[in-house]
Amino acid sequence: MSADGRLALSGSGDSPVKVWDLRSGQELRTLAGHADWVNSVAVSADGRLALSGSSDTTVKVWDLRSGQELHLAGHAYGVRSVAVSADGHLALSGSSDRTVKVWDLETGQCLATLPLDAPPWSLALAKDGATVVVGDATGGVTCLRLVLP
Repeated sequence: MSADGRLALSGSGDSPVKVWDLRSGQELRTLAGHADWVNSVAVSADGRLALSGSSDTTVKVWDLRSGQELHLAGHAYGVRSVAVSADGHLALSGSSDRTVKVWDLETGQCLATLPLDAPPWSLALAKDGATVVVGDATGGVTCLRLVLP
């Protein structure tokens, strides 16, 4: 959901991401492009960009105004979870390949790959933009500290 509470995103097994107007309950657009389940979605705080992660191994960044796909990146295995930093500069993706990747949301460049002991199932990035909390497939929770150049 967007920070202002006006938009919500949903992903599903038939592969598109839907953008919803929460005031009217109407679907605003369909973001098509994934080839498999959409497992996780996130929206930037300003409501301008969306992030989606899929079992097809891809992470997509979308312009919510135009519906255009801006960037495509990926993992070796399916993407289970995505998150966006509060400032809208970073994106995270967690995959069954046992990694969390840190992305520059504007350029799509991978800034870091963080190896884990178990596949990450959920991700959260604290407001400080540096603390990452990962819930994994074993039921474990790991806190990581990002140190980026």
